Amino acid sequence: MALIALPIVQTAYPPQALAPLMTLITFNAMILFTLPCVMIETGRNPNANIGVIIAGAVKSVITNPLVIALISGWLFSLSEAELPSLIDRVTELLSKAAPPCALFVVGGGMARYALRLEETRTPVLLVTLAKLVIMPLGVWLTCTYILQTSPLWTMIATLGAAMPSGANAFIFATKYGVGDRIAGNSILLTTMISLFTLSAFLLFFPAP
Repeated sequence: MALIALPIVQTAYPPQALAPLMTLITFNAMILFTLPCVMIETGRNPNANIGVIIAGAVKSVITNPLVIALISGWLFSLSEAELPSLIDRVTELLSKAAPPCALFVVGGGMARYALRLEETRTPVLLVTLAKLVIMPLGVWLTCTYILQTSPLWTMIATLGAAMPSGANAFIFATKYGVGDRIAGNSILLTTMISLFTLSAFLLFFPAP
């Protein structure tokens, strides 16, 4: 989510759109890095110590570089301190390079996958439909009619939900030896189709 959503939001929307995006990425990482680990470990080892499993899952979250960076930046912003001018200039230059580098990394990462659906055709197509259509539609309906969030938060939340499947799905599948081909094919197919679905999203949800 972060590698594609961040450069798109930075390019297409005003700076204030980064606040909801960073919030969503932070909680997305915390929840999706923790719950799958707990669910898979308890499913495989029903008699395992749940406390040990949860502690391991929490450790994987708090040591994740993405989570560390986001929380550190949030705490620094709350302190109302200012970076030294030299560091500020360097980080500003790096921030301008981040979007194209992120997109390059996504493209390079796709080189490891080969789209061979074969027996995985049905689950991959279902995942693609759910990720690129059902999920963003559900988020938009929830934000609009249930949570009644602001237009900016609704737009960014929907955009986040419309992102292609991330590499975390493949990492978990490979780590636990389950559905790695489904995960890899889903990542590749959703990334390819998102070229069109995200373009449509940007047309229907222009910058406020």
